[in-house]
Amino acid sequence: MNQARDDGGKFAATTPDKPEGAETAAEVKPEENNDQPLDKAPEPAKPAIEAPNSWSAEMKAKFSSLPPEAQEYIAQREREAHAAITQKGEQIKAFEPIRQTLDQHREVFVKNGVSEAEGVQRLFAADRFLQERPAEAIQWLANHYGVDLRQFATGTQQPDQSQQPSSEVIQLRRELAEIKNSLTARERSEQQAQTATVAQTIEKFASENPYFAEVEEELMGLIPVIKSKEPGLNHSEVLKKAYDRAVYANPDVRQRLQADQQKAAEEKRKAEEAEAVRKAKQAGGINQKSVQGTTPTKGASMEDTMSAVYDRLHGNG
Repeated sequence: MNQARDDGGKFAATTPDKPEGAETAAEVKPEENNDQPLDKAPEPAKPAIEAPNSWSAEMKAKFSSLPPEAQEYIAQREREAHAAITQKGEQIKAFEPIRQTLDQHREVFVKNGVSEAEGVQRLFAADRFLQERPAEAIQWLANHYGVDLRQFATGTQQPDQSQQPSSEVIQLRRELAEIKNSLTARERSEQQAQTATVAQTIEKFASENPYFAEVEEELMGLIPVIKSKEPGLNHSEVLKKAYDRAVYANPDVRQRLQADQQKAAEEKRKAEEAEAVRKAKQAGGINQKSVQGTTPTKGASMEDTMSAVYDRLHGNG
């Protein structure tokens, strides 16, 4: 085999033929490792929590600076409050027809001397009585109002006389119904008289306390609380306690009341001094001899002089 020579005449190094499919170490590429973890894709940013719509622009700007946990808590509370307000509004709207009906028949409750709640409860009780025991309920109504049901009997349906109450029983039932009606009327009259007495007490108290009108709303709210804690108090005592607390809770009224009290105290003091001077003058006119021994202080006023005379006559000087 003829070996090739290089340009200088020397034999050139030969490289053995590379087998088919063989690769040099430099040419070997590392196989891809599918088991290696791939880079995680960045998590999408959470949507920003919007400030409550009812907030002002200034507060909305501050809302964005709060931590996400605080934003989420505030937003949740706002949603709950909005839902509660909406539910309450729906309840009030649903009750409005009932309120109108009660207002239309208010005179019925007043006439029978019952509150609206008690009157409605009686109506439902009567309806339940009629549905569950109609015969007994109708008989009770007839007895209560003195109606003889036999007058409604037809010729073909004569009542069984053996099961009908006697005339004496009917008369007793009528008398019982009259007594019940009388008691109800008397109770209603007593309640009306009591209401009138309370109204007169309130009017008298209001005329004697100049700031009553300004604290009336707070005062009326305090009355049930005071009555429950001190049930032995009469109406005037309850009003006085409620008025004092309502005045004290109102800074403006409390300040004016204190000024009035100070003014009244000053006027009382002056009146007492004037009365003392008057008595001194009266005593001086009765006992001139004793007065002659009194020497007024030079430059003293008439009031001071008379006070000195009064003190001398009563052994105070």
